[in-house]
Amino acid sequence: MATLQLARTISQLRKEQPAITLILARNKNQNLVVYEAVRNEQKTVLQGLKAYWLDLEPELQAQHRAQGHKDYKADFAVWDHYAYGFTYVPVTALTGTLTLKQAPQFPLQIQVAPSGMKTYYTEGGTTLEVSHVYVQAQEGLTPLTTKVQFLELQGINVQTKQPQSLRHTFF
Repeated sequence: MATLQLARTISQLRKEQPAITLILARNKNQNLVVYEAVRNEQKTVLQGLKAYWLDLEPELQAQHRAQGHKDYKADFAVWDHYAYGFTYVPVTALTGTLTLKQAPQFPLQIQVAPSGMKTYYTEGGTTLEVSHVYVQAQEGLTPLTTKVQFLELQGINVQTKQPQSLRHTFF
């Protein structure tokens, strides 16, 4: 998915679904991994997170429609929990820490905000309000042998209010 198209898609998703906490895009295809907040009925207490696929590939969307689904969400397969799984640790009723299993060195701080969920990453005095994470991976013979080349957190620098990305290379 082209960068501008991806940015528009993510912006639209966040407007339509304010519980979205994080979106992960990959180089493999247009499908996204969505991490969504589970909140109480009043939407004032953060109770946890759930993750799922948002299938944006045209052939997968056609399959969803043919099966009578009204959305393009799909549950994780067993191996997806290895690649895209996470841990969530509550800090307060409104905040918590989200850590991706494949990137434990990059904990993300999440919080309930009036406009929806906010996700932050801080490194070396710079805090980024994260829009999404892009993952560049080299496909292996199986999902378990796929290697992440780099992970790029994209969003707005909280201090400067300018777009910024932070890239971390693994090999």
